[in-house]
Amino acid sequence: MLSISSGLLRGLSLTSPPEKLAHEGVRPTGQKTRQAVFNVLRHFQFCGEPILAGAVVADLFAGAGTLGLEAVSNGAKSCVFLEAHRAVLPVLQRNVAIVAEKMLKQGHEVQLSVLPGDALSNYSRLPSIRILFADAPYKAAVALQLLETEAKSSKIDQNGLLILEVSIAEKVPGQVGALVRFDEKIYGDTAVHFFVKKGFA
Repeated sequence: MLSISSGLLRGLSLTSPPEKLAHEGVRPTGQKTRQAVFNVLRHFQFCGEPILAGAVVADLFAGAGTLGLEAVSNGAKSCVFLEAHRAVLPVLQRNVAIVAEKMLKQGHEVQLSVLPGDALSNYSRLPSIRILFADAPYKAAVALQLLETEAKSSKIDQNGLLILEVSIAEKVPGQVGALVRFDEKIYGDTAVHFFVKKGFA
């Protein structure tokens, strides 16, 4: 069962994408991987405060929205979700609505929006963000293209982060423009690359 694994809404059940889409590369980030990612983020500071506190984040190739919604559960105030697969959009919209309602009941009004369409083609529509999550279908192999798109568009705040989840078979450069990798973690066939946006290009 898919659920929020940490934060204010820990344990909240979410709707999973249809299993028949797995062969197309639609698969939510595993719970153990999410927990490991957010363990890193909880110890990361932004302007002297926890980086998730009040953050504006984006979830690209969002699928069920697990990464962005996990961030909201852990203190982010706003998230933009980008998803292109029409069969997945109703699942994403349902999960976003559930989390927004639950957060409001806890006294926290959050801004959550879903943008249908290809993540790279619609990258320019993103606001300025503190953390960008990207978990593309492994067969897409878009890591370098995404890094180059950010280098040109500069949507991530200085000292903000890009969390990139890819297949361990995909080669990812350690730096593109002002994005510099500071950590990499391997979980089975998944590699998670952590980039920070430095103050130089």
